[in-house]
Amino acid sequence: MNLVRATDAHFPALWSRLFAGDALQYPLLTPLDIIYSKEYAKDSKFEDVSFLTEENGTPLMGVRVALRELPDGRREISGFGRHIGYLEAPQMDAPSRDGSAGLVREELQKLLQANETATAYYLEHRPTLSPVSRLLLDAGSKATPRFSQIINLLAPETQLRSQLRKSYKSLINWGTKNLQLRLLDHTNVTTEAMEQFRQLHIEVAGRETRSKESWGLQFEMIRQREAFAVLAVA
Repeated sequence: MNLVRATDAHFPALWSRLFAGDALQYPLLTPLDIIYSKEYAKDSKFEDVSFLTEENGTPLMGVRVALRELPDGRREISGFGRHIGYLEAPQMDAPSRDGSAGLVREELQKLLQANETATAYYLEHRPTLSPVSRLLLDAGSKATPRFSQIINLLAPETQLRSQLRKSYKSLINWGTKNLQLRLLDHTNVTTEAMEQFRQLHIEVAGRETRSKESWGLQFEMIRQREAFAVLAVA
């Protein structure tokens, strides 16, 4: 079993395989999303210290993590401004799981010890604690419980509607009657539509809060099937 770091030429392909095989994957921290995150926070400096474990060419566990230096000098350990990302291959046998978890803990421990003043951010979205959670809790990190719900969007619309609160149903019904909704994906997204989103964002915020390049990256994420957008016109 080996540890593969982000500086290794084989890392991108192995991470992509791990990402594609994890049904509970965090829906961000794709290659394009990382580029977007850097553009969004381009006043910060990022060092990619991601890594994964592999055995006989098969990726097992992976951690997407970066050291970030903010303009005021503070440092954080995060997923390029988001929470640290963690993935694992499904149906690992016990020896592979234990061996991978040991390597993940060892690498993270080194990272934490080398950056004692940095703040680490991690969101546990799995039904059981990952090696990342266990290490951070053992190191004295503070855990803040949050309630979340996973919705199966493949279920019929009638079933999804039946599970909504009554107050939410009225809002959805209003939107259905008064708004023209359009789903933008890789088949129909246009630069003109993204410019509409950008101008709306500027109007609501009262100023331009991020670069045109960041919007271009979001457009590319939609084109590459990593994202979608919903356009509503009154």
